[in-house]
Amino acid sequence: MKELTLIIVVAVLCLAIVLYRYHQKKNLRYHISSLQKAVDKIFSETKGAGLSQDNFMVGLIHYYDCSRKEAYYLLGYAQKHGIIKVDDGMISKA
Repeated sequence: MKELTLIIVVAVLCLAIVLYRYHQKKNLRYHISSLQKAVDKIFSETKGAGLSQDNFMVGLIHYYDCSRKEAYYLLGYAQKHGIIKVDDGMISKA
C-alpha cells in the first residue's frame, strides 16, 4: 500500500511540474519584450534590411521551438504591436 501511495505521489508531482513548465513557457512567448528579443535575434543573423516571410517564420520556429501555427500567431502579434512591418511578403523591423 505504501508503494502505491509513493508511486501516485511521484506521478502527481511529475504532472504538476510538466503543467507548470508548459504554462510558464506559454506565458513567456506572448510578452512583447520576449518577442522583441526574438525579432532582434532573427534580424541580427541576417545582413540584409529585410527577410522573406518564410525565413522569418523559420527563425520564429527555431527561436521559440513552436509550431508553424504558433509562429503565424506571433508574426501577427508582432505586426499588431509595431515590432515589424510586412510589405509584399518581405518583413522588416519597424
